[in-house]
Amino acid sequence: QNTTTLSVLSELQDGCIDLNGISSAKERVVVFCLQSAAKLFFTGLSVESDGNLGKKESALFNLSVGLLCNRFANTPQNIKEAALILLKASTASTNVDEKEKQAAVRQFSSLGLWSEWEMISSSISETLGLLSSVDLIRKALENESDRANQVESLSILRKYLQTKSNKVEAYLVMNELGGSILIQLQKYCGEQNEISIELRQRVCAETIRLFISVFQHLTSESPGEDLDLRLSNLLQACCGIFVEVIVYNGLPNTMPPQGDARYANPSLGRLCAQTVVHVARGAPLPFKTCLNGMPVECRGTLETAVRAEMSGYSGAGGSLPRVSLSSKLHRLK
Repeated sequence: QNTTTLSVLSELQDGCIDLNGISSAKERVVVFCLQSAAKLFFTGLSVESDGNLGKKESALFNLSVGLLCNRFANTPQNIKEAALILLKASTASTNVDEKEKQAAVRQFSSLGLWSEWEMISSSISETLGLLSSVDLIRKALENESDRANQVESLSILRKYLQTKSNKVEAYLVMNELGGSILIQLQKYCGEQNEISIELRQRVCAETIRLFISVFQHLTSESPGEDLDLRLSNLLQACCGIFVEVIVYNGLPNTMPPQGDARYANPSLGRLCAQTVVHVARGAPLPFKTCLNGMPVECRGTLETAVRAEMSGYSGAGGSLPRVSLSSKLHRLK
């Protein structure tokens, strides 16, 4: 069975099988061979003894990548699904070189195949998967002509970070991509546009979840002056954008929106207010340093947001009771 499977897949890789207009019978054969290869070579069922198993597994990994990237032709959906099974199996193989995985990561990110990107990136040691494609992720995040890909790249980046226990990835994401992520939040949720509220809510939620993930990675470190400085710098950059979102969209019963009433949505402002309270609770000293470094108007907006969130938005209009913010934060600890 090994020989037959490899023979069919070799023909496929060599271009001898034309995927454009492939017959349903031949398509079923290809699907069967891809699924069989995953079982034979990556689940311990292989009986290969000629010393070439590593090369064959590597070739099968590259074949699955090529099929998913439409390298040979416009791959039929059934074959893509089988290729994805093979990709999942081969990703776990130690015979597939990490350089090959890095090359695959770049291909997937360039084509917006983010689930495949996340699968391979998570299997590569340290930050090599993320590093090898960070320029392409940034390009996707900043490409306003393809909003769907923008949002998907943000979503998968958040998912990737949440599966990591190493803070190195969090540092890398914020250092290399933090600016692009915050600009996306600003453009979707902090200024006039005609983007659907559903899409704006998703961008806001995904950005905040990613930010919270980074924040949790950082606050898991041992306390110290260096950590406090890094946190205050992070908070100052993020809170500046949160202020724009809050001002544009307003807050329930607290702050009327200054943005176009057709698009402003107080739920977006409240998401940012909740996040500000979360970081004030988790890192009160860096948050205080962040506040002290902000312009007076921005600081006032954040103080209002914190008081509103902690009072359950019980105020009316802009006349919330002036309770000391420092005493509020003391209760959060």
